Amino acid sequence: MKGTCPVGAMRAATNHARIVIAPHSYLSDLFWIRKYFGTLEKCVVVIDEAHNFLSTTADEPFLSISFGQPKNQFSLNSDIYREKVNRINNNYPVELILEHLNKYCQTNDIFLVKNIQKDVETILQTINKAISQCQSGKPTQGNWVAEDLFELTSFIDEKISYTLDETIIKCFQVLDQDELKRVHFTVENLSQLLLLIKECIKSPIEFFMVYDPKDTAAKIYALHPKIKLRMRLGKAQSLLFSSATMSPVSDVADMFGCQTALKVKLKHIFPSENYKHFFIAGMNTSLKDEFRDDSNSKRKSPQSEIDESILSVKDRKILTTLFEHALRPANKKNVGIFCNNILMVQQVAELLRKQSEELDIVVLGFITSKDRKYEKTSSWLQEHYHSLSQNILGKEENLNFNDESVAQLFKELGKKENKEKLNKTVVLCAVQGGTLAEGVDYKGDAMEMVITIGLPYPPPSEEILAKIKADYWNMFYEDGRQKAEDLAFKQAAFRKLAQSIGRAHRTPNDKAVVIMVDERLLGIKNTSSQNSSYEFLNLKNAGKNLSLLQTPVQVFSENIVIKHLSPNDISKIKNHIKRKVDNWPGVLDEDLISFSDMETQIEEFYSESQSI
Repeated sequence: MKGTCPVGAMRAATNHARIVIAPHSYLSDLFWIRKYFGTLEKCVVVIDEAHNFLSTTADEPFLSISFGQPKNQFSLNSDIYREKVNRINNNYPVELILEHLNKYCQTNDIFLVKNIQKDVETILQTINKAISQCQSGKPTQGNWVAEDLFELTSFIDEKISYTLDETIIKCFQVLDQDELKRVHFTVENLSQLLLLIKECIKSPIEFFMVYDPKDTAAKIYALHPKIKLRMRLGKAQSLLFSSATMSPVSDVADMFGCQTALKVKLKHIFPSENYKHFFIAGMNTSLKDEFRDDSNSKRKSPQSEIDESILSVKDRKILTTLFEHALRPANKKNVGIFCNNILMVQQVAELLRKQSEELDIVVLGFITSKDRKYEKTSSWLQEHYHSLSQNILGKEENLNFNDESVAQLFKELGKKENKEKLNKTVVLCAVQGGTLAEGVDYKGDAMEMVITIGLPYPPPSEEILAKIKADYWNMFYEDGRQKAEDLAFKQAAFRKLAQSIGRAHRTPNDKAVVIMVDERLLGIKNTSSQNSSYEFLNLKNAGKNLSLLQTPVQVFSENIVIKHLSPNDISKIKNHIKRKVDNWPGVLDEDLISFSDMETQIEEFYSESQSI
């Protein structure tokens, strides 16, 4: 019926359907699971694009809880209430939830609900007091981290666990009564909050807490993704996870807590001849010590000043030369450049802007951060977006500028008629792991070259969180620390890198150039932005890292761009990477090439592609 919300009808239909298709977010809410999928005991749950499900499960807070929100006349507005309380992200402003429960109890004399009200206030007051005691004496600026929840639980009376169980049972009793529907949403919020608190108290070693005084919310993270999976899907009859970027499968199975699962890795379906890939030596995005707030450092912390640059003079020279030799043969094609963080996106976009006339390119992009250091770049990116939308596509002036609209414009500009009209190379700058680098397919001519800059490891501000996870996982694996660090650091980083690399190959017929800018992929790392000070990495681990990427880009074959370095550096690097060890095939002299050699190969690749 026109104008009628379909949610009720869809919910009713799922009770009788044999197959239900839904977004991942429906598996983030215990009550959506209950409403749309039932108990799951007879369900086979198939999760496609499981790398996204894993990222969400591993990286987002298990529970974000805040107390003492200011009371005001708008807080009881149902739209504001539903916006503030987010069960998908497990965000719970306690005062707001209690206000709505109290409002209901003032107008409805329901003994069971009032009983829940009394118990919930006791429980949440206890939790609030315990969190406050943990915060006592801690710094009032910046985040502080509790590596487990033992201190928190030591401030909680043991009787609370019993009260929690009883209150959760009462909540479900309310939810089973249709005549109490008016309070169902609030009780769902409360019961999911109580279930999460119960899990934290039951096993404090499986969680850690981060508190930022600026946002007043205590964020509790699960140390292992399997903890969330256990709560959401633990009762399912079978689970099937599928993705093009779940490698090695055994490690991903460990992260899902499914070590005994059947594991299948299908053969790569994209022909190797549809790839032309290169590795660029001389630049990496680690240099972690130089990102600190050190007065002697040449590179300051990204937070330390508005105009600072994370690209050294040497980095800029390498990237400038790369863009010259890569974008010249990619003339009038669509090119995607995916960087390891937003600050790098900004720096690369500005560098490309300076080269735009020389290279005959136009730069697109969308920076999600509202930090004022990005205002200038965001402004001209928006101008480019509107100008191209109006002048090339003939669209209206009032256009939404967001990541999805930028992606759509980029794909439209890849069409033959628009390419001829624009007569320029279109370069899209985006962050690895973001919507433009994972959530969009660029088929055919929509993207014919991918350049990845850097490895998207956690920034220094998040290193302590990854270290806590590594310490936790280290307790469970025989191969110890290396395995733990792989799961805590590398899995997410290389999954994002692989997703970025795969943007231009969406069908077996797609052909594209792939250029990877981070010498750590070659088992080497220059540890100084000023001088040549190389650290030679474990080649066995470097080979394992490459195996996490698409099969066609794991090969060395006249594709290591290194001849812009000094002869002394080339000699030292060659002596290291030519060795053959497990997972590492060794590099031959002919595999080492110059930027000019790369340009010639790209020209030949595109020429062959056009002749087929």
